Amino acid sequence: GGAAAGVGVRRSVLEIVRSMDGMTREEAVSLARGLSRMFAFIADLLEGAKEKPPRKKSHRPAVTAAAAASSRGGVPVAEKDPNRPRRPPSAYLLFAKEQRSHLALKHPEVKGNVLTKLMGEVWQSLSGDQQRVYKDKANALMREYQLKMRAYEQEQRGVTKAAAAAAGGGGG
Repeated sequence: GGAAAGVGVRRSVLEIVRSMDGMTREEAVSLARGLSRMFAFIADLLEGAKEKPPRKKSHRPAVTAAAAASSRGGVPVAEKDPNRPRRPPSAYLLFAKEQRSHLALKHPEVKGNVLTKLMGEVWQSLSGDQQRVYKDKANALMREYQLKMRAYEQEQRGVTKAAAAAAGGGGG
């Protein structure tokens, strides 16, 4: 098992080195430093796996909506409005969504939170101009969200006034 794993790791490293073709020296060094941190993180995980105690189960029961309402003195938990606009993703989340599948294909041996950690390392290693592409997209989505949110809030105020008028409140 160990020798075969070593060959697989060497192949992966060679693939990474080949993928550096076309990068500037600075970009390649930055990627290598990020990978070095990732491998150190993996080594820490592996060493710590033997020493970590098993997780304790929580003694707290699951909180239901009714229990939450009673613990708040009878105030019901507000339900989420499905019509409310969703907040847009950050620049990093746009990058991660785009790059996760690429990194997973490039590094099939890396899974779960280690892959997420790798994406964070790659994000940190990007130049300002490379990050700017994602930041510009995120800013455009945020402006669009703010417009939708204003319209939604005006609509909600209109609905509230109409409900008050129907109930005989009159509003003035």
